[in-house]
Amino acid sequence: MRLLAHTAIFGALLLSFGCRGPSGLPGNKQIGELSDDEQKEACENVADYYDKKIGEEKLKDFACVTAGVFAAALSGGDVAICEAAYMDCLAAPDDGTMDDTTCEVSNDAPSCTATVAEYDDCLEEQVDALKDFLDGYSCATAASSMLPETGPACMALAQKCPELFSDNGEGT
Repeated sequence: MRLLAHTAIFGALLLSFGCRGPSGLPGNKQIGELSDDEQKEACENVADYYDKKIGEEKLKDFACVTAGVFAAALSGGDVAICEAAYMDCLAAPDDGTMDDTTCEVSNDAPSCTATVAEYDDCLEEQVDALKDFLDGYSCATAASSMLPETGPACMALAQKCPELFSDNGEGT
């Protein structure tokens, strides 16, 4: 009986502390009810999550392929020109602009009834889709690359909290 009680307590602790998504906040809390401190904490946690899952190297690679695509487009669309511009871009020193993550707190979704868990599900879905997209993005594939579709978790979140996906805000 004692083992059962300890197992139940351990399980409850895991559920209350260990099962948090990228935001690091309790999943059952509604987004519209988050305090300024919770929003800032979530923003910082999401930035860390994004850095771990995507990373600056992959973002620089994407930026350099995109620079190569533009260089090739201006010069007739040759993949070799894209590759040369891509390599030049990769060799350029980092200017440090990707290190600037600021978390401005503004409750743009006070009536949002979605939970933090639903937000975390959408965020994980978006980051996984972006990572898959970036993994296959190159000068050779850029012309045929399509940005990922919005997944079911984000579609559900957009139904509950359209203000998170507005053109005026940054969205998710």
